[in-house]
Amino acid sequence: MVKTIAAVGLVVLIGSCAHGEFNTDKYIKLGDDYMKMFNNKKALEMYQIASNNNQTKGELLHRLSTTYIDYGEDLLEQNDPKTKEVFQLAVEYSKKLVKQYPNKSSSHFLIASAYGNLANFKEGGEKISISKKIEYHAKRAIELDPLDVKSHNVLGIYYRKVAQVDPFLKFLAHSMFGGFPNGTLADSIKFLQRSLELSPQNIRAHYEIAQTYIELRDLAAAKHHLQALEPLKVDDHEDKAIKKKGKNLLKKIGGTK
Repeated sequence: MVKTIAAVGLVVLIGSCAHGEFNTDKYIKLGDDYMKMFNNKKALEMYQIASNNNQTKGELLHRLSTTYIDYGEDLLEQNDPKTKEVFQLAVEYSKKLVKQYPNKSSSHFLIASAYGNLANFKEGGEKISISKKIEYHAKRAIELDPLDVKSHNVLGIYYRKVAQVDPFLKFLAHSMFGGFPNGTLADSIKFLQRSLELSPQNIRAHYEIAQTYIELRDLAAAKHHLQALEPLKVDDHEDKAIKKKGKNLLKKIGGTK
């Protein structure tokens, strides 16, 4: 039903443009409808059309930043070669958002998320530089809004990945690039636990904290959080895939028969 409404809306919009009319709000609304369906590619197309007749600021800039990140994450799941390019665009739009709204928590969360995804495609000193930006912006987001669940997730994931780096590689990074980010598995648990305190139904936080507990060899705690995923409602474009990964991980560590 929702797909039918969106399709009809698109026909109406195309018809309006053919008669020389352009209504930015209609394209934004249609993009919002596609976002609700987790169709990030179509949502991005609508927001891009809207931005052609707009200075790309305010809520539209926020939508573009968000959708580039979400679409990039969709492509990442598919191993699509365009993924890196999309994340680079996510960073560029997020930079504009931070510049326009430096005191909004969401601006800093989005650029931390964009950098976090782009970091997967970087190496050496460039990766270390981006890593420091992830931590800075996620922490800034929490300073501005201590109830920012998603930024707690970002830091929880970030600190686990930092802690997982081989000590010898950290030593090389200190020698070659003048330093390496700090972070421990305890830091990861701290931020992910706080995320779950703020949002107990948070699928991403349950999955990520389970991975950190596995690193700590606390399989009982990991199983608890992975088992908690099953009844949770899908609320984000990645949630369905995360629940599937969680089920597979639970089986792998012996949490199911």
